[in-house]
Amino acid sequence: TIAVGCRSLLGDEERKSLNVEKYKNSIYTKSNYLFGLNSATNAIRESNKVYVVEGYFDVITAHQNKVKNVVATCGTALSERQILILSRYTNNITLLFDNDQAGVNGAAKMLERRKRDGINLSIAKIPSAFKDLDEYLSKVKLKESLFG
Repeated sequence: TIAVGCRSLLGDEERKSLNVEKYKNSIYTKSNYLFGLNSATNAIRESNKVYVVEGYFDVITAHQNKVKNVVATCGTALSERQILILSRYTNNITLLFDNDQAGVNGAAKMLERRKRDGINLSIAKIPSAFKDLDEYLSKVKLKESLFG
């Protein structure tokens, strides 16, 4: 265990009216770790590809839907350290960030760095009707999904 991370399940309006934070995390350096990596390493090696998403639920829902080569940055940036960690398992990294402005901006910043030694960095997009991978996989049949 390296940290404790929590996310409120309340809707935005209810959460704000109760003065509850959306996220509550213990202190750790997020840029040094990837959520779900311990469960994803075999699938990453087998598929020779990793999907990097933003949050816990995106990883959990993907793994529950048998898409195991998914990890999360727990934010909207993929650090140099995280790229180095992932390169132990594959050189094919696909960003699958949320469909909000922070996700779009985070993915765009990473593409600026795509000319790395041996790292194939790309962006996949979740259909615009969905806010994130969790919502997408929860509403779309897997055989019709991005991972089909």
